[in-house]
Amino acid sequence: MVAVLGVAILGSFTNTAIELGVSQPGLSRQVQRVEKVYGFEIFVRRAKGANLTPKGQLVIEAFTEAMSAIARSVKAAKHLS
Repeated sequence: MVAVLGVAILGSFTNTAIELGVSQPGLSRQVQRVEKVYGFEIFVRRAKGANLTPKGQLVIEAFTEAMSAIARSVKAAKHLS
């Protein structure tokens, strides 16, 4: 989710790879694996970046909600101690 969200936010595989501290080819493979599992492209790759497909926009909305839910759960768990 982090890789896909990063590319969606930054609009670039290269900039996302730098931000996450991973190689660009490695990041691209991560995103391709997600796309293969889902059976559709999340991004339209361009020479100067990446744009979300309409299906990709729906995925990003779901990933954003999931990451928010995870953050809330971690925060709640920390308060249990």
